[in-house]
Amino acid sequence: MLTFHHNFKEDKSLAGRAGDSLNCVRASDGGYRNASGQYAIASANGLRSAHDMNGDSLGLFTEEPRTNLMLDNLSPGSANWIVGGNTLVDADATTSPDGTVNADRIKDDNGGGSSSVGTRQNRAVSTSTEYCFSAFLKADGLDWAALRTSSFTTPSNGNSFFDLANGVVGTKHAGHDASGIEDWGNGWYLCWITFTTDAADGLGSPEVLCAEGDNDTNCDRDDTSSIFAWGIQLEAGSYATSMIVTEGSSVTRTEDVINNTSPDGSWLADDSSGSWYVRFAPSGWVQDIDANHLILLNYASGSFGFRVRNGGGGTVQIRQNTSGDDGLVSTSNVTLDTFTRLAGRVAEDDLKLYQDGVDEGQDLTSDVIPGVSMTAIEVGEQKFTGIIEEIAYFDEELTDQQLDDLSTGVLTPAMFSGCRNFIAVTHRGLKGISQRPRMPKPRSSLRSFFE
Repeated sequence: MLTFHHNFKEDKSLAGRAGDSLNCVRASDGGYRNASGQYAIASANGLRSAHDMNGDSLGLFTEEPRTNLMLDNLSPGSANWIVGGNTLVDADATTSPDGTVNADRIKDDNGGGSSSVGTRQNRAVSTSTEYCFSAFLKADGLDWAALRTSSFTTPSNGNSFFDLANGVVGTKHAGHDASGIEDWGNGWYLCWITFTTDAADGLGSPEVLCAEGDNDTNCDRDDTSSIFAWGIQLEAGSYATSMIVTEGSSVTRTEDVINNTSPDGSWLADDSSGSWYVRFAPSGWVQDIDANHLILLNYASGSFGFRVRNGGGGTVQIRQNTSGDDGLVSTSNVTLDTFTRLAGRVAEDDLKLYQDGVDEGQDLTSDVIPGVSMTAIEVGEQKFTGIIEEIAYFDEELTDQQLDDLSTGVLTPAMFSGCRNFIAVTHRGLKGISQRPRMPKPRSSLRSFFE
């Protein structure tokens, strides 16, 4: 029977459909894309329900903690910025991704000739650390922009380019680890680069530049060279996270903690055995091998967890009464920014895992947890960054076929609601018969025309 169920995509809530409810604990504000497709801020302890550019719901959004080192990041012409000698910045010149008129225009000074046009800050950085520099950018007089790093020991001075008319990356500076672009609608793109400092670095200058075209920052100074910029961010990490608003100092967004520290737990089988389903899409990897838990149950005498292991290249691990690197580990990798379905069985001497229809193997030496006394439920625990669409637990050991069907979307958790010994009808069996619900003799799984 389905005894614990949270469909974050459809419900946009932590109340849950079955089993214990959850809470959101986050000491800071947190950004996300709302149902209008715009950038929004959730206040401290506020749930972040992610949406796509069209406003369609995606699920629960959680992130690791990050700090934005850029000051006054919404106002690149303020006193905290070093505006280029041939550059002007018009404040509040257009509507930003949050729907208000608070995005600035970076433009040439109409002084004749040509030169670089941009604005920068000198920021202290840590040695031998990977950073992500990002900005929301939009075409204006020019269709191209560049993100530049200068005055670092490593990388060398250089630019990575972005086509703001077509939403594609241009030439990447050899010293930048990676670059990327994400469509935010209404002509806005989140553009980003990553780079790694060396053992001598302590200070450098991230910069936003106008560009005449790919690999060309020599702009005409004729009052036509301009782009819009908003939400500029420098953070330690290998990928961009949600924009953190700053003013006169750096600001830290704390980790999302989705949990219940006093669970009822009556939905869990007496020996913690049963079956689990999770659908999720990671947006980045946290390096710590013990991080990235999708679901973690803590007991008085052990724990259970589903987690994504960056140490294994993005593989999935299902753990029961084990710690560290133990448990069943998938052979398939999880793809960033792509939804993955997991379905697993947890029983004495039987851990079984399916991932998007792929049989990921079986562990016949696993232990169950005797005398179960659950002390906490944690979702997206230990810095998981991405979207969790749905989590479900069944207090029975589903068959391999049922797990396979869950992992491909042929079955959904809701189909099990209130049912035991769930009944299956194959696609072949459905042909030529009435679609009215029937209860034939038990078979191994249920198939439907879902998705």
